[in-house]
Amino acid sequence: MFSNKPLVLVVDDEPIYTEILYELLKERYDILPFGDGESVLAALDDDSPQRLLDRKPNLFLLDVLMPGINGYEVCQRIRAKEAFQHTPIIFLTVKDNLEDELYGFEVGAADYITKPLNPEKVKARVRAHLIQADYRSELEREVEARTREIQRT
Repeated sequence: MFSNKPLVLVVDDEPIYTEILYELLKERYDILPFGDGESVLAALDDDSPQRLLDRKPNLFLLDVLMPGINGYEVCQRIRAKEAFQHTPIIFLTVKDNLEDELYGFEVGAADYITKPLNPEKVKARVRAHLIQADYRSELEREVEARTREIQRT
């Protein structure tokens, strides 16, 4: 179903934004769209019959204003899962005041981009967060390898 490109989950109840983001990012990333918070949480839940992911997403693009569970709550629930504690979450939203942005960071977002979207800004921030996440993962692997080496000696 997917290639070996990084997997980006796009969660937005407005299909126009999922289409824009798909077109904008499809060359460098595998894109999986969701129309609401409940469906993405079910897709990530190991015990859910709706679980549909065979691999861990590398990044989430998450709208704040959605019917049902809002993006802030989705972000908190994603962060509560150990497997996703360090996966970058970028909010994409029309909520452009400072209090909303600060709250987004408080609940676990790595970044906050306001709509209307600037295509170059979105691409640059997605790329930067994925590079940072790769670097973090590499450091964690190195620390684990050295720890095992120390334990053996």
